[in-house]
Amino acid sequence: MSSFLRRAASLCAVGLVLAVATPDAAAQEDSQRGALGTQAPEFVLEGPFGGSQRFPDRTSGKIDFTVVVFWATWSKASVSELKRLLQLWPKWSNNRVQVIAVNVEDSDIDAADLKKVRDWLEASPLPFPVVLDRGLKAFHRYGVIAVPTTLVVDANGLIVFRLPGYPVAGSDELERIVEHGVIETEQAARSNPAAASPGYRRAVRQTRLARLLMEQGEMAMAQYTLDKAIAEDPAFFHSRIVLAELYENTDKAQAAEDLLHQIVGEFPAEPAALLALAGFQLRHDQAADAVLVVQSVLDLEPELGAALTMMARALLAADKAAEALPFLEQAVTLNPLDFPACLALGRTHEALQQLSEAIGWYERAYQILDPSWSYSQN
Repeated sequence: MSSFLRRAASLCAVGLVLAVATPDAAAQEDSQRGALGTQAPEFVLEGPFGGSQRFPDRTSGKIDFTVVVFWATWSKASVSELKRLLQLWPKWSNNRVQVIAVNVEDSDIDAADLKKVRDWLEASPLPFPVVLDRGLKAFHRYGVIAVPTTLVVDANGLIVFRLPGYPVAGSDELERIVEHGVIETEQAARSNPAAASPGYRRAVRQTRLARLLMEQGEMAMAQYTLDKAIAEDPAFFHSRIVLAELYENTDKAQAAEDLLHQIVGEFPAEPAALLALAGFQLRHDQAADAVLVVQSVLDLEPELGAALTMMARALLAADKAAEALPFLEQAVTLNPLDFPACLALGRTHEALQQLSEAIGWYERAYQILDPSWSYSQN
């Protein structure tokens, strides 16, 4: 392994930020393209057993998101990240999400490095493409500073998420970003027959850009972008849901609540709209109202995991912990990888003073994020 990669990995492990020096001005310019909100650089890389992988591959059919992970066999965190992606793969691969694992074993992958990668893959087969970044060209073009680094690229080639290293909270956010985007697209298509129109596509892009601006604290620009998205396609109600979040985050709670009620009035059978309202109600001590709203979602979709978990949260907030348990147990039965439900089960058992059960569910929740995590070792 190169000294550069060893240094980057060790500094990442203690939470420091390392600025990567690139060989020349052109490479430095390329590294800026790996930032959030920028276009993902293209690459064509060979596989460890032959063949090659092009990204983006415009012949592969409809892909909503591509998860690109830079990894190495010498990085324990890389192994945890790949195991995490392996767990998510069955669900993602059926929902137009692809994963590409880019190996960065060394700056100059030799025969010994290649054997390490092949041996590792033979012992731990992966169902998604694995490629070798010889010379670390993609590594530099994407501005990678930690191994592993995971990125999410949308259908338009825009980088919408970036996760350096393997923090527990960040890994949960990775799953949320991907699944939220897939659900968002599917629900919008159901509610808007013109979902394939240019106006719809612009509204989706502008809404995602607004989220990035909100995360960076650019609230005025985010609102301007959301106003444009709403004008592009008023039937894409997700733009207004994000606008309600912006109102709430800028101390305009009443405006947020009014807007959410307006959306629900227009789209009374849309789970995303109803759950957005219920979430607001929970955050503002309206647990009884939230229970009624979430129940209307479950009447529409009895096996919707997000609704089952939110119902349990609402019942917990209403001091009805025992009533919350069946909803959470159903959620994890439907999806054993439902991190929020497992975490909520821990909190629910803790509220019921059932501490051994609570610890078991907390451990299961965190092992979804990091399979190596153990309560007895932490």
